[in-house]
Amino acid sequence: MARSFAPAIPATDRKAVWGLSAGAVGLLVVGAMGAINVLGDSRYPVTSFRSGVEQEPSSDATWRVFS
Repeated sequence: MARSFAPAIPATDRKAVWGLSAGAVGLLVVGAMGAINVLGDSRYPVTSFRSGVEQEPSSDATWRVFS
């Protein structure tokens, strides 16, 4: 029989591990969204809030322009 040397994790610790894992994944998702936003802002710069709002519904704007 193969013996596992990893200790069993109690149920309360599993909840903590699950919560920390979910938080880490959430942090990675938010970081990736921020990086995409920065790249979009550098590719399609806006000089003011008003010009950004005016660009949004225009027909020549690409689908990548979100702000």
